[in-house]
Amino acid sequence: MASRLFFATIGRISRLKTYFHSATLIRKDYILRLIEEAGNLFARLLGLRVESRHEEAIRLLDETYASFFGLTSQQLLQLSPEELVSHLWKEAAPHEDQVAFLVELMREESEIYAAQGDWNACSHTLRQGIRLLQELNRLDPKMYHLERIDKISRMESRLLDIPAV
Repeated sequence: MASRLFFATIGRISRLKTYFHSATLIRKDYILRLIEEAGNLFARLLGLRVESRHEEAIRLLDETYASFFGLTSQQLLQLSPEELVSHLWKEAAPHEDQVAFLVELMREESEIYAAQGDWNACSHTLRQGIRLLQELNRLDPKMYHLERIDKISRMESRLLDIPAV
């Protein structure tokens, strides 16, 4: 009786391992696909910026913001950091990578504005990204880490390079 229970338990564990292994592979495939899509997106944005196709790049960013975050570029810039975090946290706390992706999109948008010579929009977009990161640091100290601090520092340095308007 004990041996039958033992082998039944081993069988369940084996099936669970198989399930979690396949679930892990599916999750890895999904993550790799997202990384590939993000890489393609940033390559496309860079290409559009280099080719001075700024309006097309801004449209692509708006589509991306809407698709991933349910907001347009203008809405992102109009919301306070608190409102933006609240929007992102509707269902669950945003994952660090989700926030990093949003801030990187905002940084790229600021570079497009810089390429257009729209320094006000450039600095406003950078400041919004910085405030978002600072708000996350304030709200969730567990998510507070050096990579985010480094990103804030680099974005603040970029702000110093923007000509006074």
